[in-house]
Amino acid sequence: MRKLILLVLGICICNFSLYADKLTDIKKKGVLTVGIENSFEPFSFKSRSGKIIGFNIDLAEFVAKELGVKLNFKNIKSNTLEKNILNNNVDIVIAPILHTKKLDKKLDFSISYFFNGQTFLIGKKDKSKTYKDFASKKVAAVSTKRGNTLKKIEPLSEIVYYSNLSKALKALKSKKVAGITANYASLSRLAAKNKTKVNLIGNPFTVEPYGIILKENQSNLRDKLNNIIQKTIKDGYYDEIYKKWFNRGPFKQPTLWP
Repeated sequence: MRKLILLVLGICICNFSLYADKLTDIKKKGVLTVGIENSFEPFSFKSRSGKIIGFNIDLAEFVAKELGVKLNFKNIKSNTLEKNILNNNVDIVIAPILHTKKLDKKLDFSISYFFNGQTFLIGKKDKSKTYKDFASKKVAAVSTKRGNTLKKIEPLSEIVYYSNLSKALKALKSKKVAGITANYASLSRLAAKNKTKVNLIGNPFTVEPYGIILKENQSNLRDKLNNIIQKTIKDGYYDEIYKKWFNRGPFKQPTLWP
C-alpha cells in the first residue's frame, strides 16, 4: 500500500511539473525570458552601438511591462526553437517564425501579432500594382521559395536570382529587372532607406502570420499574451511601433475580440 501511495504521489508531482502555470512562475521570478533572433531587421537586430532593437523588441518590452516583470533576451536560432522552449531555456519566443500547422503540433502560439507576406519593390515611376503586372518581365528574387511562389501564380514572369537584396536593389535601380519580390517586412525597410528611388507595393499577395510561441498547455500565459497583443492595438502602441520600424501603417492588424 505504501509503495502504491508513493507511486501515485510521484505521478501527481510529474503531472504538476508538466502542467505548471508558466504565467505564475514568470511573475514569481520577476523576469520574462524572451527568445529572439537578433539578425532579422527590422524585427530584432543590433544597432551600430551594439544594442538590440527592433519591432519585436518593442513588443517584448510592452509585454514585460504589462506583466510587471523585468525583461531578459536570449538569442536563439530557428532550428533550436523547440528545444529552447521545451527545456525552459526561454519562457516565450518572439521571432519572425511562420505559424505553421506542423509547428503547431509541437508548440503553442498566441494570436498573430504580425502579418508578413510576399510583395514587390519597384522603381519610383513604375505604376505596377499586383503580381499580374509582372507578366513577361524580369523580377529579382533572393530565395527560390519566393521565386517559385511568384512563378506559380504568374508563370510568364522571369525570375532572376541574386545572392542578397543589396545586389537585387542595384539591379532594380539600373533597370536590369522590373521589380524585386521578397517578404513585405524586408522590402518595407529597404523602401524606407531608398525612398527617392523605389516604391513598395504595399498589398502582399500571400499572408504569413507570426505568433508569440510558447510551450503547450499554458492557457493562462497564452490568454494573457493574447490580451496584451490586443491592448497594443487599443492603446495605439501597435501602430506607433509599426510606423517606427516599417515607415507605414500595417496592411493587416492583429485580431481584436469583441
